[in-house]
Amino acid sequence: MKLSIIDWRITSKCNNNCEFCYGNKGINTTQNFDKIIENIKKSGCEAVCITGGEPLLEDKVYYILEKLHNLGISIYLSTNGTNYMLNKNKIEPYISKLSLPLDGYDNFSNTINGRINGSFETVKEILDYYEKNKPNFRIKIGTVLTKSNMFQENFEKLFDFLSQYSIIKKWKIFELIPEGNGSSLFQNNGYTSEEYNIMQKRIEKYVYESKKDYSFDIDFSHRQNRDSAYFIIIPDGKVIIPIDEGDSVNEKVLGDILSEDIDRIISNWQSNCNELNCFTNFEKRIASQSLAVQLDNVDRRILYYFDKDPLELNTSLEENLYLRENMSLSREEIDNRLNYLYDIRAIDHVMPLINIANFGLDLFLCNLYFKKEMKNQVDHIASFLCYNGNIAWVAECYDWQNDDKYLIFRIAIYAKNNSQMYDILNKICKRFNTSLYNWEIDNVPEKNVLGQRYIINDKNIDNSSNYNNGYINHHIKLDCSGIYNLTKKQYKVFLFPKDKQYNILNLAKYMRMNQNKTKNVIEKLISENIIQKYQAVYNHEILGYKWYKFFIKFKNLNNKNEFEQEIMKYDCVTHTNTLTQGTWDLDFEINVKSPPIAFNFWDKIKSNYQDKILREKIIRINKEYKFDFLPQVVLKAMEDSVK
Repeated sequence: MKLSIIDWRITSKCNNNCEFCYGNKGINTTQNFDKIIENIKKSGCEAVCITGGEPLLEDKVYYILEKLHNLGISIYLSTNGTNYMLNKNKIEPYISKLSLPLDGYDNFSNTINGRINGSFETVKEILDYYEKNKPNFRIKIGTVLTKSNMFQENFEKLFDFLSQYSIIKKWKIFELIPEGNGSSLFQNNGYTSEEYNIMQKRIEKYVYESKKDYSFDIDFSHRQNRDSAYFIIIPDGKVIIPIDEGDSVNEKVLGDILSEDIDRIISNWQSNCNELNCFTNFEKRIASQSLAVQLDNVDRRILYYFDKDPLELNTSLEENLYLRENMSLSREEIDNRLNYLYDIRAIDHVMPLINIANFGLDLFLCNLYFKKEMKNQVDHIASFLCYNGNIAWVAECYDWQNDDKYLIFRIAIYAKNNSQMYDILNKICKRFNTSLYNWEIDNVPEKNVLGQRYIINDKNIDNSSNYNNGYINHHIKLDCSGIYNLTKKQYKVFLFPKDKQYNILNLAKYMRMNQNKTKNVIEKLISENIIQKYQAVYNHEILGYKWYKFFIKFKNLNNKNEFEQEIMKYDCVTHTNTLTQGTWDLDFEINVKSPPIAFNFWDKIKSNYQDKILREKIIRINKEYKFDFLPQVVLKAMEDSVK
């Protein structure tokens, strides 16, 4: 995990007394700023957030800004605005972002939680100045959400106030952290995570229904995203991370940047980071709810038809083509059902299937076989694989035939060519050396996406009658004629936050466009073969299904098409992959209720194709650690393609 940004609290002095503040005013401030700057440079981080306390109360803040800037480090200044206007000429040349706090739409509502009288006017003066004199840096507004300041009228009027300024680029709304002063405030004035989520929906609803034009992104900062993710230098030079313990948040000291090796401190930080931070919501959700839920037939039908068109390109769920034609339910009933399926984690997320070849990338699937003594190192292996920006999927599996012999990881690698793919594989081999027993690698030029057909009729997986029930078979060829150049609007589609429900309404809000324009952008991406379909991702464990992958090597490749067409008739088969240049010719996946059903399915298939199959392997997906359809390498390739 790369250290990309450092929070540096250069002083503990502050002229505010915010009840939610997690800072400590009693920490002595070192004057050895040069040593800290030297180690920041050695760390390789790209940006430093200068904060406090109130950083502009530190006399040497301007010296610090100049030194960091001259080293090529981006500087984010987080200040309450004190002394800013008097010294703006000494600040402006060096900063990339200016963060200012506003907890209310006027002086009274802004001072409820302890900010000094006049703090609203201070921030307003800065905003008014830059609205007339456009800055060459970004401006962010931060708001701490408490029961005192974030009542309905306040957040409505605060949004109305902020929407007047074209120079604001982000409005970040923080969940109250039970740390420092915030520990006592949280008891009476803090929202629980569930209440915070409700307030988030209320704010989003008001923003959307207001129909106002506004220039900024709205970012909701949940407390769990802060846990162990920060690298913080406090005024005396110690490096700390926050540790969320539920009822409170404590700080763990990682080292002293003035006296200890920076590489050792960073290594300590990496080992203390919450490993789930690099995983998708899938694993977090499975960890919190492992028992299967009971779904009625209506829920199953909604999941089935939702999977056909999960983006909901029409204006409402009620007007969704498949749901309208196949469900005799009101819009409210469908809304309630879908929200329930999201709430219980049956629906994890919706994602676009991207033809990565348009950005100069290939897809490789790899089985990694570790010696069985590595079974107590599963999380360590998973962490190493998840941190790689070229790896999109990481899953721990077991082999039916050799359950006790190996520890198996299945990974998906995005790479520019075979050479880059093997470089990634060699790094894995070097890291685990003799512990890695063997590996199998295959390129994926084509796939068939068959969807979640088993949802409807999971009891009759040996019956192929549902194959022609209207479900579209998406045949995908991962190739293109050249590099596609995205527009800025097209690129922004792929930056949509992964923790939000992916539908046309939310996407339009994020794009700050109306639904028709947003729909046009999506349809253009589909017509140009950038997005090949939208796929609903369901949590197999929560739905009560087991997930198996089959690998086939044929005696004669002429048998592959016949075999593939046959297995695609079965509802339990969700997709197939054509494999080349490697160990196998074909793989496919099934979802079934129990292992005996999987055995019976394979026995039936194999009895008809025994003489055509050279060898096979069957693995069960035991635990999914990472599923990121837009890993770093894809986003970078997309960014490079923007016109």
